[in-house]
Amino acid sequence: MFEWKWMTNDAALEIAEWEYEEPYSFYNLQNDVDDLDEFLNPFRWNHYAAIYEKNELVGFYTFNPLNLEEVEIGLGLRPDLTGKGKGVPFVDYALAVAVKWYDPKKLIVKVAEFNERAMAVYEKAGFQKTDHFMQHTNGEEVPFVRMEKKVL
Repeated sequence: MFEWKWMTNDAALEIAEWEYEEPYSFYNLQNDVDDLDEFLNPFRWNHYAAIYEKNELVGFYTFNPLNLEEVEIGLGLRPDLTGKGKGVPFVDYALAVAVKWYDPKKLIVKVAEFNERAMAVYEKAGFQKTDHFMQHTNGEEVPFVRMEKKVL
């Protein structure tokens, strides 16, 4: 069972060191200085959660309330836990936390277009693809997919 805690400096620094294998190294925080600076900024942590399982740091969630009805979710599972069937329960828990904190009508995730594994997990969690767009990250323009889930 997952448990969320407020982000701490120790947790943020540990997460910043995570290194994903190709092609997922795209998500290494060290690849984009702006992303890293934003992630390590404690003034943003009121919308960040460190996720634990059996008192061990296993992931994180970021929540960006876009307005009173929509919340964008960012998340990361520790690299050694990816591809092992934890994705759907990890996303489901993120949705439960988002609903508890924000009571939104719609949840949004944005995922790099190459990441079919993540998109499959989001679809299993009830998200639908709604848009394709280019986003500047890691020093280049990257195709992304926007996915949405209505909260009932």
